[in-house]
Amino acid sequence: MNGFKITTQEDFNDCLMWISDLYKDAYGFRPRNYNFENFTFQELTDFVNDLSEVADRERKEEEAYQANCVAEFRNKFETLMEEQGIGYHTALEWMFDGFIAEEGLDWYSVESFGYHHGIQHTELGRKLEKDIKKLVQDNPKKYFDHDNDEEVVDQEEILNKQYNPLFS
Repeated sequence: MNGFKITTQEDFNDCLMWISDLYKDAYGFRPRNYNFENFTFQELTDFVNDLSEVADRERKEEEAYQANCVAEFRNKFETLMEEQGIGYHTALEWMFDGFIAEEGLDWYSVESFGYHHGIQHTELGRKLEKDIKKLVQDNPKKYFDHDNDEEVVDQEEILNKQYNPLFS
C-alpha cells in the first residue's frame, strides 16, 4: 500500500472506512483518540503510508516467527520419532498427552496445542489439529471417562455451600 495518496473527498471518506483495520494490523488493537475526520488529505495519506510500513514489518516478523516455530516443532517431533523408534501417530499422541498432562484436558486443548507451539496458524498447525481431533475421537475412553457412573456434581451448589455463611 506504499504510495497511497488521497486526492479527493471520496478517497478520504473511503480511507476512513478501513483505516481502523489497517491500524489493527499494524499495532494489534483499534485506534483510540484519533479524530481522523480533522486530518488533512496529506496528513491522512502520510499516516496511512506509515501504518502500511508498520503492518508490512509486523507481517514479516510474524511469518519469520512462525517459520521458526514450525522448524523447532518439526525438529522436536522428528527427534522423538527417531530416538524412540515410533511412527507419526504415536509421536503425536505422546506429545499431545504430555501437553495435556501439564495443561489439563478441556474443550480448547486441541487448539491450545498449536498455540503452545506457535504453529496454530500454519499449514502444519492445521494438519496437526485435524490429526489430534481424530486421535481424541478415536480414543474416547483414554481422553474422556465414559464409564464413570458417579453422580454429576453441581459445582454451583458446592460453591454456594463453601462461601455462604449460613453453611459455616
